[in-house]
Amino acid sequence: MGYSIKIKLREQYIRADGKTNFQLVVYIHGQRKFYPIDIYIEPKHWNGQKVLSTHARNNEYNAILKDTLFKAEQCIIDLQRDQKELSITNFEQLYFSYSKRGEILTIEKAFDNYYDYYIGIYKASSMKIYKTQKNKMVEYAGVNFPIANIDEIFYMKYRKHLIEIVGNKQNTLTNAIKKLKAVINFSIKTGLLKENKLTMVHEREQESNRESLEVEELDKLELLLESDKLNIKLRDVLVLFLFSCYTSIRFTDITLLTIDNISDNFISFVQTKIETESQRKVQVPITPRCKRLIDKYANTTQPRQPLFKSISNQKTNEYLKIIMLYETVNINRNITFHSARHTFAMNALNFGMEIEYVQKILGHSKVSTTEIYAKYKKDILSKMADKYLNF
Repeated sequence: MGYSIKIKLREQYIRADGKTNFQLVVYIHGQRKFYPIDIYIEPKHWNGQKVLSTHARNNEYNAILKDTLFKAEQCIIDLQRDQKELSITNFEQLYFSYSKRGEILTIEKAFDNYYDYYIGIYKASSMKIYKTQKNKMVEYAGVNFPIANIDEIFYMKYRKHLIEIVGNKQNTLTNAIKKLKAVINFSIKTGLLKENKLTMVHEREQESNRESLEVEELDKLELLLESDKLNIKLRDVLVLFLFSCYTSIRFTDITLLTIDNISDNFISFVQTKIETESQRKVQVPITPRCKRLIDKYANTTQPRQPLFKSISNQKTNEYLKIIMLYETVNINRNITFHSARHTFAMNALNFGMEIEYVQKILGHSKVSTTEIYAKYKKDILSKMADKYLNF
């Protein structure tokens, strides 16, 4: 088998503004790879071969697309001329280095290369983190700082800056080094960088204080919800939070739920946090407490409309702090929306649910992840031990 190279418009992924971008599609010996091209148009301006004159920038865009095809074809020719194996891996290395030889690979450009390659593979919210990390590094080192100059000494100085000036905590530092190493390794893979000088640099993730609520505290919040003490925004936030406490569903996933996700006393959905093609479909049973929230506060009459009213995650957490300090509640701990997941896990185990089933509801691929969420208390361990001894 040989190879084929073509330009394709991603018509199956249309943005809210009605536009989508192009891809370079490369097929070599049974393997297919897609490389995003940063040109966005409405599909009506594309006839399958070129950008039509109905688009104001058709000449410019067609020139870029033609140059992209030429560059890809030249890579194939170079591989064959040098008698190298014709494979996707070899093509990629040459494709990303072609026409860039002799250029200085800056921090900004290295991050942009990584972003442009993976934006169609990983979800946008994850890729946004790379932009944040890029902006931090560029602000510290400058827009023209070569990524080849990043070594252990540079990182230690940058680390000090993140702690003392930016105010980052340990787990943020851990995330920062992971993203930086990913970009560096990608630059090496694509032939733009020779070595990773941070192989001996490691950040240890610090176990965070995973707050959860007891049943008695949930009862207090239920009573507050039923009272007339909350305004509409606070009430909507509390509804969302309690719903998550009873289902373990993350904030983003709750905001995407509709009445179509409910069937046979179960809530079925695909988690947005999972980035691989094998996204797991999660099924969560609707408990009596959960059903009361749905019956009273959910939109159950309009299909494809959000099940619950919501605001941003940041504002939601701000409102939660206000709610927790109400006199009838008086919970003086750092409760965030994510605490609802820990609340579900802890109370589910407390009431005898097997950890493997808790794992499935939380959507974890490994039970060890569930054990981190559900940090056992001595009384839970004691109850489980008694249950086993009685058996």
